[in-house]
Amino acid sequence: MNTRYLSLLFLTLLAIGSVSCAGGSDGGTAPEPDPKPEVTGLTPNEGPVGTAVTIMGKNFSATATDNSVSFNGTTAEIASASATEIHTSVPGGASSGAVEVTVNGESATGPAFTVKEKAPGIRAVEPDSARTGDAVTIKGMNFSSTPAENVLSFNGVEAIVDQATDTTLSATVPGGDVTGAIQVTTHSQTATGPIFTLLPPAPVINSLSPDTVAVGEWLSILGEELGSSSFPPVVHIGDMQVEVKDTSKTELRLLVPDGAADGTVHVTVAGLTADSPNNFVLKTTGKLNLETVTTGQTMDPDGYTISVSGLPDRQIGINETLTLPRVEQGTYDVAISGIADNCSAKVLS
Repeated sequence: MNTRYLSLLFLTLLAIGSVSCAGGSDGGTAPEPDPKPEVTGLTPNEGPVGTAVTIMGKNFSATATDNSVSFNGTTAEIASASATEIHTSVPGGASSGAVEVTVNGESATGPAFTVKEKAPGIRAVEPDSARTGDAVTIKGMNFSSTPAENVLSFNGVEAIVDQATDTTLSATVPGGDVTGAIQVTTHSQTATGPIFTLLPPAPVINSLSPDTVAVGEWLSILGEELGSSSFPPVVHIGDMQVEVKDTSKTELRLLVPDGAADGTVHVTVAGLTADSPNNFVLKTTGKLNLETVTTGQTMDPDGYTISVSGLPDRQIGINETLTLPRVEQGTYDVAISGIADNCSAKVLS
């Protein structure tokens, strides 16, 4: 019986060993090949040499130098790239034809770009994000040096051109929903430029509620333009950055962390900072230790109810120490109830 058992066990081990050896000999599973790039669109799809062009698609490399772009066979320089967009410009010598993107040896052909030598074109918008009323410069080519002959719009909202040359337009950001593409129309020909982003107005802090808070308690910052999911606020109490738990344009809520100290509250949104009109004041807190000592016969095992003025009632054992953390500095009345008739109890603090 024993010999038979050992023989079967030996054969089982041999079979397991055989599978293991086979697995080691083929070197494992081959890695998946990189997905091929795809080009889904261009913006704009026409313009003169030097026009800034955004190529949309997928499976591009976020490292600009891993991608190559050509306009009808003429190689273009890449300004920046992500997995879904490549930012480039029409190279000198380019002619109308398909745009091609190559990533790690794999190529994708996209829509055609039409080169129009005499049409207006946009190279850049500086800055490409700003607030209503801020100055913006459009750089390009084939504009009119007469400001009124250039029609400039931000996401379809027309803006007044203050100054113009054949390569630059100066304007101020108009009011309204202006996040979107910039367009310039000169002599009935339209150029589409990069996306412009409207920044929110400067934040304003009206008050803190409450203005005296202990560690671990909620603090509300009340005001205007205090941030959003698109432009998240950064909050500091003094020099300490604090995590914001709830965000709206008119209120921010946060929990006061350990290490916080008295000081001004700062809220920064999209590069602009607001300071609180009054200082944040940290409550002085400490621990309150309560101890019950019970004597007598037939003690009640359920314990007692202990009441501290200004704090919720707590349960405590017949001989127990209870610690209340983060209690404000001050004087408190303490009462104990639920004592059996044949016992006596006292509280030590």
